[in-house]
Amino acid sequence: MASERTQGEFLVRLDGYSQSEAIRTFTEEFAHFGVQHVRVVAEQMNIHLFSFDENVNSRFSICIVNEINNARRGRSHDGRAIANYNFYIQHRTIPSDLHFASNQWGLRNTGQVIGGSPGVVGADISATGAWSLANNPYRNSRQIVVAVIDDGFRLDHVDINFTQTGKSFYTHPPTVGNAGIPNQEHGTHVAGIVGAISNNGIGVASIGWDIYIKPIAIPAVGSNASIMANAIGAYDHALAQRLLFNQTNGAEGYFVVATNSSFGIDGANPADFSLWEYAFDRLGQAGILSTVATTNINRNIDAEGDVPSGLRSPWQINVTNTTNRDTRHPSSGWGLNSIDLGAPGTDIFSTGNSNVNNYVFHSGTSMSTPMVAGTIALMFRAASERFLAEFDENPEELALKFRRFIMEGVDQIPALAGITRTGGRLNAQNAVQSVVIYSQDPVHSISSNTTGTHIFPERVFGQAPPVARTTTLTNTGNRPTGELTITLSGENYEHFTLSRVSIPNIIAFETADFSVIPNSNLSGGTHTATVTVTGENDLYKSFEVSFTITRATGVALVEAPTAVDVTYHSITVRALEPLANGQTAEYAISFASTTPVASLVWQTETTFTGLLANTTYFVHARAAQNQNFNAGPRIASGAITTSEPPATNIADAVETGRAPSLQVFPNPVTDKLQITSDNLQIGDIAELFDINGRRIFSQPICQSSIVNRKFVIDISHLPTGTYILKIGEHSVRIIKQ
Repeated sequence: MASERTQGEFLVRLDGYSQSEAIRTFTEEFAHFGVQHVRVVAEQMNIHLFSFDENVNSRFSICIVNEINNARRGRSHDGRAIANYNFYIQHRTIPSDLHFASNQWGLRNTGQVIGGSPGVVGADISATGAWSLANNPYRNSRQIVVAVIDDGFRLDHVDINFTQTGKSFYTHPPTVGNAGIPNQEHGTHVAGIVGAISNNGIGVASIGWDIYIKPIAIPAVGSNASIMANAIGAYDHALAQRLLFNQTNGAEGYFVVATNSSFGIDGANPADFSLWEYAFDRLGQAGILSTVATTNINRNIDAEGDVPSGLRSPWQINVTNTTNRDTRHPSSGWGLNSIDLGAPGTDIFSTGNSNVNNYVFHSGTSMSTPMVAGTIALMFRAASERFLAEFDENPEELALKFRRFIMEGVDQIPALAGITRTGGRLNAQNAVQSVVIYSQDPVHSISSNTTGTHIFPERVFGQAPPVARTTTLTNTGNRPTGELTITLSGENYEHFTLSRVSIPNIIAFETADFSVIPNSNLSGGTHTATVTVTGENDLYKSFEVSFTITRATGVALVEAPTAVDVTYHSITVRALEPLANGQTAEYAISFASTTPVASLVWQTETTFTGLLANTTYFVHARAAQNQNFNAGPRIASGAITTSEPPATNIADAVETGRAPSLQVFPNPVTDKLQITSDNLQIGDIAELFDINGRRIFSQPICQSSIVNRKFVIDISHLPTGTYILKIGEHSVRIIKQ
């Protein structure tokens, strides 16, 4: 939340000499701001309150503290800034509800003994901090509603704000309005967790604080075979109310932001409930998140299934049960791919149904889930009008953002590590804080951990280049960056390589990495370039990179081989000049430029024969391995392509019915390769070469091998990679998988 400061005031920690002299010196130094001493704030700490004239220049209200801190940099012995604005503070909200301090450990755990078990301080959802954040001056004025779908409700309970119109699926057709809703304890208890009236001096508080509950009653699980239809009907009613609100600009319907489903089907196969998942998707597309209780059985939902907590709609949040000691309740579901997070659900004190002012304890995932639903409501309660206007334009995406705020804001606890998606327990304060930050005016900003000039470690000529410099970009604004473009410029920009040239997007407060590395074939000297990151909304970061290569005595300087004679079956390269200290050179050939050095076959001769026609080879040169020099052998490579076969050969082939027709199937291939040609001849030799040009397979084509102009060879024993198949003058590239 943007802190609100008093107008025309700031605090200063003055130097430790005479107080009156310090005040006079400071006032004179910053007289151009219209600074005046107001009073001593903390005599022992020498902190004073000063005023300044905001009417002199509106710029002062933004930069006066920065200018004071910059001007007096170095005078603070502990490195802290000496000047701060005078901000308003808010009292941390502690509600007056009768049972809050003693029984509601899930909202604030002070170590209360609940059910004979002392709690762990802080093993709660940080409700008090969330309430303080939600009570901000920018919050909207909408009536926030959660649709609680359950077995029934005590509608006249004095501690719950129910909407005037609910719905009951106990009758057919369902009744609209609250008259047909039965009085049931489970639904009443859940509704109180979501939205009991807080700070009213009676009963309990709720995480939702001052939101409304839309009661939708369905038969209890197991009491009616049409429970799924009733549940989907309930979701549809919640959706209809939200759409009506949207269509009438709030004149009708309700601003439903979440549904709560503290019910389900143990062990059900999610694949059989696509309509249920579709219902969650439709709700999400309208901006409604669905909170879901998992089973009250110690079960891996990933393996054994559950509905609805085994469903995978992007807009649902699946919740398990945690205790007042931050452990998972032993009778609750879990699953690394199914359950999102935990929330307090053991010995939860909330509203009951025996009378209008009744309160009881209950346990289960049914109690955990409304903690999340109420947090969603509080997040919406804290949002600014501007944020909600943005939400109205793009409800499905902003609902996903709210879900992400909840997921990313959890408190990590060992009990949920490795068995839930987040590994954590709900923290309402973190979730609300993310909304409040996002609710501020848009801020577009990025930071980089690489600034100025990054100097790579110096290398001797011939040695491998240094490891890449990885740069981390952080979105320090409160809006997504959009696509960021990364470029190299400067005199030697082509001497460096980027791991990526763009980043699609970085969401608020998240990071993304890219790397820059010097190329491996650089000559001696210093190589420099500028790395620049740019994006929309004037996003910009830039830094320099520098890499120096020195020559050491005796290092062989090797140049890329160049051709002096090329035919359709041979390559002769120009012999390198004598190298440093009289060294000689040696040469190798391969199909790929990236062939490992250890796989190359080296020779001192400059001619290679037995090659494929019209094929590009990479010829490599280096200083001979058996000669001494200071740095490891530097290898240089050049690409050279053999020529087409002589025209007379092709003409002869066509004339004799040996046309250059050669097809293979499949390609890529895993085991058997089928070769097809119009003119396979008895006695032809099928040869297979690896990427280094070495023949690894040779098989004559016999009469018994040819069936319908097809010839099959088995290459299942060969390692994966690229090969060249050659029959006569014709060849084709093969990919072995």
